[in-house]
Amino acid sequence: MSKIKLWLACSLLCIAAFLCLRPLLEVQKARSQSLDARRGLLQALGQHLSQRHSPDCVLALSNPFTQKPGRRREIRQFDDAGIHGLRKGLTKTTRLKVVRPKIQPEYRDNPQNAPLPADAKNPLSFLMEASSIDEISESHPDCKMIEASLACRRKWANSKSGKKTTP
Repeated sequence: MSKIKLWLACSLLCIAAFLCLRPLLEVQKARSQSLDARRGLLQALGQHLSQRHSPDCVLALSNPFTQKPGRRREIRQFDDAGIHGLRKGLTKTTRLKVVRPKIQPEYRDNPQNAPLPADAKNPLSFLMEASSIDEISESHPDCKMIEASLACRRKWANSKSGKKTTP
């Protein structure tokens, strides 16, 4: 009789563990799918840039918060997936330079304090210093292309460096 109770207790423990761990596994699966999607989309963008524009060098605006200690690992993984995908999509002769724009001083330590529109798709573009795009462009005159979000491209178009070709 005690063997049956032990077997039943072990079975219930296994079922409880499965039910508790299942949501964690589903979150991990969704995260993996998001990273794969980002990698694939940026790879397609890299292929498009290579075929359509044949750039010698592409500047990729990356998330500067990935460099700060104590940030969530997922932020870095998402950024790395995009860079990896873009690099994979570009031709072997195209140089990829990853640059990080400067953030407005009032948001460097607390980006969550930035006043963002509710439908903001790319909060980073609202946190960037206005002069950051020009500084990046001037420090990389050999790069004629810039890969960034649409909101960052608007800042680029309004900057004095906006005369360069943007995809």
